[in-house]
Amino acid sequence: MAKYNDFDDEYEYEYDNQEQNGYYYDEQYYYEEEPDPYERVRKPANNRKGRKKKKGRKKFIAIFAVEFIVLLGLLGVWYFANKISKIHHDPIDRNQVIVNQFSQKTENVLKGYRNILLLGSDARESSIDALNKTGENHTDAILVASINLDTYEVRLVSIYRDTLMRIPKSDIVKNEQYNKATEAMFFYGAESTMSMLNTNLDLDIKDYILVNWEAVIQMVDAVGGIDIDIDEEERYWINEYMRDTALNTGRGSNYEQVQNAGHVHLNGLQATAYCRIRATSGWDYRRTERQRTVISKVVEKAKKFNLSQINKVLDAVCENMVTSMDNSELVSMAKEAAKYSLTQTGGFPYDRIDNVDHISGLALRDPVIAKDLVNNVAKLHQFLFDVNDFEASDTVKEIDREINNFDMVYR
Repeated sequence: MAKYNDFDDEYEYEYDNQEQNGYYYDEQYYYEEEPDPYERVRKPANNRKGRKKKKGRKKFIAIFAVEFIVLLGLLGVWYFANKISKIHHDPIDRNQVIVNQFSQKTENVLKGYRNILLLGSDARESSIDALNKTGENHTDAILVASINLDTYEVRLVSIYRDTLMRIPKSDIVKNEQYNKATEAMFFYGAESTMSMLNTNLDLDIKDYILVNWEAVIQMVDAVGGIDIDIDEEERYWINEYMRDTALNTGRGSNYEQVQNAGHVHLNGLQATAYCRIRATSGWDYRRTERQRTVISKVVEKAKKFNLSQINKVLDAVCENMVTSMDNSELVSMAKEAAKYSLTQTGGFPYDRIDNVDHISGLALRDPVIAKDLVNNVAKLHQFLFDVNDFEASDTVKEIDREINNFDMVYR
C-alpha cells in the first residue's frame, strides 16, 4: 500500500527502515509489512524549516474542482436527468456515519441546512474505478458545502488536508486514532471521513461527492477555455505542473505550453495546472485566489451556455464523479438548482499552529494544529450558519483537551 510521490515534493531518499505504531512509515509511503531493504524511504532535504511555509498543505490540488460541482447548481444543469444516469453511485449506510450529541439549539440550527462533503482526489488514472480506491488515493481537497434550505445560499469551507483530527472508532476503524484529515479517506473511505469531520467540527454530514483532475480539465474545455492574467513566475509553474498533470491524465507529452505572461487564454489542462501552483509567493493563500479566479471565469462564460456546451459540461462532470446521493436526490436538488447562489468561501482551521515537526507517539509529520479547537469550531459555525453564541459539544471539548495534551516537537 504505497502513496503517490508528487513531482515537486522536496525530498531525497535513502534506505532507513523504521517502525512506528505497528506499521512501517515514511512521509510518502505506508507498508503493511516490512519493506524491501532497497525500497526508498524518507530523508528530509535541506532547508526543512522552510518547506512547510513554502509548500503549505501538500498536493492541495483540486479544490476548485469540487467547488465547481456546487456552481453547476447555479446553472441548473442537473435538471437534465438523462445525464445523471452517467454518475457512479456509491451507496453508503448513513447509520454508520457518526454524529455528535448536539445541544438542542445546535440541532435546531442544523435542521435548516444540508451539509455535503466535497472531495477532490489525486488519483493519477482517469477512471471511476481508480477514483474511489481505498489505500491508493488521497483527498487533497476536502470541503464542506453548506446549503441553506430556506434561502438556497451556499457557503463553502476548505478543511486543510494536513489538519490533525481524531478518526473515531467504528465498524471500519477498529481503534480510535489521531491523524491528518486526508488519511481518513485514504485508509478507511467516505463514511469514516464524514464521521471524522462530524465529530471534530460538530457537523451532520451524511453525503459526499468525489471528483478527479479529468473533470476539471474537461469542464474548462467545455466552455472554450478562459482568459486570465498571469505573471512570468506563474507562466513558468503552469508549464511545470502541466507536464505532471498531462502525464497523470494519460496525455503524455501531448500538450501546449504557455508561451507568454500577461493576458493569456488557458485551455482545460493549462487552467488545471494554474490552480495547482503552490510554489510562488503567497503559497496556499495565493493558490486559493487562483482557484477562485478560474471559477469566476468559468461561471461568467457558463452564463452564456448553449445546449451543446451544457451537454459537454455534464458529460465531463458525470463521467468523473462518485457520490453517495442517488438519482432521486440529485433530481430533487436539480429542481431547485436555479435558486442556488455561492456566496462565501473560507478555510479551516482559522487559527492554527503549523510549525510542529511531529507528535510523540503518532506516525505523522508536519501536521496543522487547530489552535483552540473549540474556538475554531465556533468560528466555523458562525461562518456557515450565522451562529454567534455557539456551544461546542462535549466531544469537541474532549478532542480539544486531548490535542492540547499531546507532546508536540516543534521545528
